[in-house]
Amino acid sequence: MSTAEYIAKRYLTKDGGSKKRKKKQKVRENLEIQDDDSADLWAAEENTQEKEALLYGNAVQNDILANDTVRISESIDVKPLGGWKPVGERAIANSVPAVSEDLADQDAKPKYGLVTGKEIAEKTRRERLLEQQRLNAISEEELQKSQKTVYRDATGRRVDIQLIRREASQRLEEERRKELEKKRQQQGEVQLAEQQRLQEELEKMKTAPLARYADDKELNETLRRRSRWNDPAASFLKNKPTGPSSTYQGYAPPNRFDILPGHMWDGVVRGNGFENRWFQRRNELQSREFEAYKWSVEDM
Repeated sequence: MSTAEYIAKRYLTKDGGSKKRKKKQKVRENLEIQDDDSADLWAAEENTQEKEALLYGNAVQNDILANDTVRISESIDVKPLGGWKPVGERAIANSVPAVSEDLADQDAKPKYGLVTGKEIAEKTRRERLLEQQRLNAISEEELQKSQKTVYRDATGRRVDIQLIRREASQRLEEERRKELEKKRQQQGEVQLAEQQRLQEELEKMKTAPLARYADDKELNETLRRRSRWNDPAASFLKNKPTGPSSTYQGYAPPNRFDILPGHMWDGVVRGNGFENRWFQRRNELQSREFEAYKWSVEDM
C-alpha cells in the first residue's frame, strides 16, 4: 500500500452515501383570514354597548377613589332589566355592601408618605378597642371551649384525657389492693392476729390522754399481766396466766418471723437448722457492709 492510499484511507473522507429526503410540508387548506377591523365586529360591539345601556338604564355610579379603596354609595340601587344578569365590574360593584364613614376610616389602608405619631397611636388604640369588643362579645362557654386542650393518640384519634387518668388511677388502686392481699395471704395466723391486736391498740390510743402517769390503771394492769421468763417472783404468783394465747416461759431460739413457741413446747428444736443459717448469713452481710464502710472512710 502506497503512502497516498494510506493517507486517503485513514484521514480523507469518502464520497458517496445516500442522503435522506426531506419531507414535503403539506399545504393546509380551508384557512380563513379574519380582519380585526371588519364591519361585522364593529356591529357586534355596537350591539353589545346598546344592550348594556338598556340593561342598566340611567343607573348612577359614584366611584370614589380614595387610598386605593372603592366605595359604593348606599343610595345606588341598580336592578337589571329583562332578566339579564350583570357581569364583570358592575356585578362586583353591586355585591359590595355599603360601608359607613366610621367603619371606612377604621378599615382604611395606611396612607402613603409621612405618617404622624398621633395617627399611628390613634390607629393602634382603635384596633385594640375593636379587639376588646370582639372578645367581650364571646360568651364564657365559647371561650372555655376554645381554650380546652385537645389530646390525640398516635393514630390521630381524639381521646378524653380525664377518662384515661381515671382508668389509670383505678388500675393502680387495683394493683395495690392485689399486692396487699397477696402479702396478707403469705402471712400466718399468728402474724395476722398480732396485726389485729396492734390495730385495736392504736384505735384505743387515739382517745387516750397523751401523758400517762404511774397511777394509770390500764397501764398497770397491762404490765401486771405480762409474764417474763426471768421474773424471780414468778414462782410466788398465785394467778398465773394460762390459756391458748400463753407462750413458752423460757428461752426459745429466734426465727425470722419472731413467733414465740406456745406454753406446751418441750424445748426441743425439731427444725433442719435453716433458721440458724439464715441469721448467720444475715449477720455476715451486715458485718461485711460495716467493714466496707470503715475502709471507705479510713483515709478521710
